Amino acid sequence: MKGYFIVMDNAPIHIPQFWAIVKGKVKRNKLTDLESLTTRMIEASEAVPVEHLRAFIQHSVNQFDNCLNKVAI
Repeated sequence: MKGYFIVMDNAPIHIPQFWAIVKGKVKRNKLTDLESLTTRMIEASEAVPVEHLRAFIQHSVNQFDNCLNKVAI
């Protein structure tokens, strides 16, 4: 499917909130001839507010015990 990209991750502690923000920014407009998916993803990642990143990290830390005990999260 020309013009489409699949982005996947396999992190043991998945942070859907982060990816929702990044994917929303990546998908917002069609890529131009002057940009690449890589540059768009970098720009989108850099646009996530630091406060959000801290909250995402804390969410992951809060899930460590569940992951170690193999509890579904």
